[in-house]
Amino acid sequence: MQEVFTHPPTSGFKTGDPERVGDLYERLERQLRGFTGYLTEPYTSFGERLALFVRDSVKIDNYGDTILCPQRDVVVDKRSFSIGSRLQWIGFHRGKKWCTVANMHGMWLPSGKEDSSERLIQSDRIVRFITHVEGAKILCGDFNLLPQTRCINMLEQHLRNLTREYAVTSTRSSHYSKNGKFADYISTSADVRVLDFHVLEDEVSDHLPLLLEIDLRW
Repeated sequence: MQEVFTHPPTSGFKTGDPERVGDLYERLERQLRGFTGYLTEPYTSFGERLALFVRDSVKIDNYGDTILCPQRDVVVDKRSFSIGSRLQWIGFHRGKKWCTVANMHGMWLPSGKEDSSERLIQSDRIVRFITHVEGAKILCGDFNLLPQTRCINMLEQHLRNLTREYAVTSTRSSHYSKNGKFADYISTSADVRVLDFHVLEDEVSDHLPLLLEIDLRW
């Protein structure tokens, strides 16, 4: 998950947007019983974070997160704020096989979702990460990139792009009115056996959920 806030209701924290929930992480923790949450440090000046929730039956051997792009100042509608990008991951064993699942929120820029110097550096850092990690790999999240970009191609040299492979036409809901219906991706290493991948129609934000079913029995 991305753009997750963590503030108790009594803190008086306001996101500045009525559709953003200031205590979202706490609400998710209460609802997702039997799961353990992992939360990163903020990657924007207004406190957005990444979050992963893992079923308690899965023994996590390794967890970490890293900055992909340091925060930089942007101005939108005469408002100034800073925004960066971050990646978090969990590592666990299935039998003798090591598996890593990584979640990211790619660099957002007011100019759109094309290649940029920051995003090329971001893709290079992701490639360095996935080539350093052994075993099966799954990378997911809002990449903030169009399918035809060089940044996506860099990742496709090392991972299967399921969003492209399964001919997904949009990952956006009716809440998103702008052009460009791609933002979200799931990519896997070649040794991940994919049983099913599709976009769910549940509209809970301007992004549609992605569902991936895999077989981890090696």
